[in-house]
Amino acid sequence: MVAMIATSLRPLGTKACVQQLTGSLRSLGAPKTTVWTKASVPARMAFSTPLGTSTSQTVKSTDRLTERSKGNPVMEALLSRRTIGDFTDEKVPDQIVTSALEAARWAPNHKLTEPWKFYWLGANTIEAIAKLNSDTIEAAGQPTKAAAKYEKWRNIKGWIAVTSALSPENSLVEQEDYAATCCSIQNIMLALHSQGVGSKWTTGAVTRTKEMADLIGYSLEEERPVGIIFYGMPAKAEAVSLRRKNFTDVVQFVP
Repeated sequence: MVAMIATSLRPLGTKACVQQLTGSLRSLGAPKTTVWTKASVPARMAFSTPLGTSTSQTVKSTDRLTERSKGNPVMEALLSRRTIGDFTDEKVPDQIVTSALEAARWAPNHKLTEPWKFYWLGANTIEAIAKLNSDTIEAAGQPTKAAAKYEKWRNIKGWIAVTSALSPENSLVEQEDYAATCCSIQNIMLALHSQGVGSKWTTGAVTRTKEMADLIGYSLEEERPVGIIFYGMPAKAEAVSLRRKNFTDVVQFVP
């Protein structure tokens, strides 16, 4: 699947990217609420007549998206992935996980620092971290929540802990490396999703503790925890949330 996605990519200009993105939103059922007239759409973002939109017509940002996303596995994966929190007991094949971790290695990173580390956790470490998290919650005076969280975490079979290299002598490099590692996590989650595997990225307080670092085997003086990815076969179909800001709220053309 990773190879298929890679070979499906083609260089796209700004106009084509906008067309493809707005097209994909329509395929997911986005409401027809954002309307641009010819006068309000910057020239470099305008839709062209090959898409069937006359220059004299109103341009709707959610029109013609089905044909723009179908057959494009990259856009389909990007726009359909959602956080999954409940999993079945079915084991995810190791090949799927290794493919996702391979995809993670190809995330963009400035000057090829490749700052990430991925710790694929086994049952013993998972049990220990679940107990550590539960004990922390109970110590905060929430025994009921602690017990529930312990049962939930220990029954999740797939865990990947992710860290990013620290650069105490260069805060800018450290910031860029953290951003790159976040990109690698997105790659993992998209690769898993493309194979029907759900995932959740958690950054709870326990993930930043020395106790968890010791259980996994890394040093907080050298690596910054970026979180844990829970993964597994989804226990139920998740509702596809379309709760996003409008396209024009986050995209601004600067001439």
